[in-house]
Amino acid sequence: MVEHSLLRFIADTPGARATDIAEAFSLNRSTVSRQVGTLLDLGYAAYDDSEAGRGRVLELTKLGQERLNASAAVHRTAVIERLEGWSGEQISDFAAALERYNEADSQ
Repeated sequence: MVEHSLLRFIADTPGARATDIAEAFSLNRSTVSRQVGTLLDLGYAAYDDSEAGRGRVLELTKLGQERLNASAAVHRTAVIERLEGWSGEQISDFAAALERYNEADSQ
């Protein structure tokens, strides 16, 4: 889950740096540094050194994008399975509640 979250953030945030991840997830920089180090060691992420002056910008590698896609597929399947048997109205109510929940975090 941690790898998925970090990979998703890097994929969705062009120019992301470790400090951006720490801020976005309200984590200590040393914690993020260790997690990013793991992503680098696994070959899922790399530094894009062409972005001079902005700190060390992260980008997904091809392998990282493949792992993110695979992880997202697993999560989609789990959601589909858990919602099996729910009516359209129940799914709509659930989606509305999730939207409200997520909006509360940004206020």
